Amino acid sequence: MALGHGSKKSVSCDQEVPPASLNNGGRSTAPSTSNSRSHKSLLVVLILLLVLIIAAGATLAWYFLEYRVWTLEPRVEQQYTGYITILNKNFSTELSSHSSPVFKREAKGIQNTVKNIMKASCLSRYFNYTTVFAFGQGSLVAHFWIVLSVPRSHDGGVTVEKVTRTLEEGLRERSVTEDTSSIDGFLFHLPTLSVSETDPKVIALLKASFDCYRYKMVVPSRLVALRGPDTQRSFCLWHLQAAHGFQLELHMEWLLPECSDRLLVYNSLTPSDNHLITSVYGCSRHEHVVRVLSSGEWMTVIWKQGLYNYRDPFSLSAQAWAQQGCDFDIELKEVSGVQGALTTPFFPSYYPPNTNCTWRFSMPGAGLGLALDFEGYELSRASYNQVCTQGQWIIQNRRLCGTRGLQAYCERLILLSTTTTVIMTSEVSLTGPGLQIRYSAFNMTDPCPGRFLCSVNGLCVPVCDGIKDCPNGLDERNCVCVAQFICPEDSQCVDYYKVCDQHPDCPEATDEMNCTEGVQCTDMTYVCADGTCLKKPNPMCDSVTDCPDGSDEKQC
Repeated sequence: MALGHGSKKSVSCDQEVPPASLNNGGRSTAPSTSNSRSHKSLLVVLILLLVLIIAAGATLAWYFLEYRVWTLEPRVEQQYTGYITILNKNFSTELSSHSSPVFKREAKGIQNTVKNIMKASCLSRYFNYTTVFAFGQGSLVAHFWIVLSVPRSHDGGVTVEKVTRTLEEGLRERSVTEDTSSIDGFLFHLPTLSVSETDPKVIALLKASFDCYRYKMVVPSRLVALRGPDTQRSFCLWHLQAAHGFQLELHMEWLLPECSDRLLVYNSLTPSDNHLITSVYGCSRHEHVVRVLSSGEWMTVIWKQGLYNYRDPFSLSAQAWAQQGCDFDIELKEVSGVQGALTTPFFPSYYPPNTNCTWRFSMPGAGLGLALDFEGYELSRASYNQVCTQGQWIIQNRRLCGTRGLQAYCERLILLSTTTTVIMTSEVSLTGPGLQIRYSAFNMTDPCPGRFLCSVNGLCVPVCDGIKDCPNGLDERNCVCVAQFICPEDSQCVDYYKVCDQHPDCPEATDEMNCTEGVQCTDMTYVCADGTCLKKPNPMCDSVTDCPDGSDEKQC
């Protein structure tokens, strides 16, 4: 027993066991049982630790991927506008009014269709709402907007392509043929589905004018008067539509002498800034009547009321026109003076946003240049990334921008051959009053016979006539002055009656210097009683003593 007791004291899991103890079967089971329990405890601890790690990971994943994204993270609103044709419906007058029961019924049905498709898709958590804001002809075209609320971290993943694909897939689930889908009594024509991203300002304008909405189908060959605005509202919107292949002309006439209303005209169904044709404000005293053209079959007009007025501040009418080309060949003759005029389409109306004019000129012989004369419009060299907002011109491989002005302007082309091409395009939707360009030929060795060529504006002007016709005044420099005062700075001629009149005419006001001092006597100076000569002409009896002896103010 003493040996066994001593052995029990001396054996541990880390010490070597003597051979005699291995044969003692009854006393060798205690360490094995202890090891087994330790292993089980360790396994339980590991399992609990693994469960805790998984739970912590799941909690973190839920927080970062779910709670933080969908609850705490700021949202970005994305707006889209779209349209689709409905083949089994036809446009009617009732559908042109937002307040009519027919409009409300059809709009609600289409809104439910779009909503159900979006809610059943991968975009369901982003979907906010949709609204039908207009119907158009052919057979029936529904125009709608969709608003999505997207977490900021997901903003880049939700695109117009994804929204379009979602709607297409939802419609094709109920397709009747390859091109049609029947849902809730609407037969949708799938190839006509179009979706585009828009900005919040567009949706805000559509909402603001929802209770004052006008739609008009404009037919060719006659002017159609449009219903005026509701002066009880702050905004009104007109949707104008022409037949396919036609474009619209809007006539705006101000009826009041003064107002603070604004009219904005857009070259599309949606009033987005990149489709703005023009904006007129305050009963436009400079343009009492304005005629504006679209490039296609749709035009949108927005009215923003200024101060309340019970009378309509303007009248609107519209007309549809067939598309008009602007491609001409012009042959000039070897004669002096203006030989003809070119105009932008529908002149004098504003030129359309899609204007693309090409004029090919043929000269009668070598040595002749081409002069293009403008009124209130001028050209200047465009910088590399400059956008031409009032017309882009390509002349002799140069890109020029047109701008409105108050003076005449002439673009002179020095030609190396007898032919040249001039191209004018409207680079952006913003347009302006129609352009008229007069063309003529000139002798390149003597472009302005008997006159002065002003390099600033290309005009031929009188030289040395005492009037600065060129903006830089070069036509009045280095002149020989006959019976006139010569400005020493630039040899400009000034009439003697303008000398010493307390108004400087010379660049450095030398005509107003030394007016009461003696100068060298000439045929043009005044001689005082003491023999002193004055630069000032006719100084007698002007209540100013100019002569040293005061003789100019005696005997008055």
